[in-house]
Amino acid sequence: MTTTLLSNATLVFPGERTAPGRLLLSSGIIAAVNPPDAAVPADALRIDAGGRRVTPGLIDLHPHGVG
Repeated sequence: MTTTLLSNATLVFPGERTAPGRLLLSSGIIAAVNPPDAAVPADALRIDAGGRRVTPGLIDLHPHGVG
């Protein structure tokens, strides 16, 4: 199981707000939003998002080139 901490991100909460924060991912799945330091394993891969936006589930549904 791979654990990743994505920090220094702008989290997008659709229909609500954006806020600075961090995400803890476990095998590519969100395990926690703004986890306390104690919840982040010492061996977690740490990535600085540089303030970039992180949005849930954006999928490009454009049909260009399909049939």
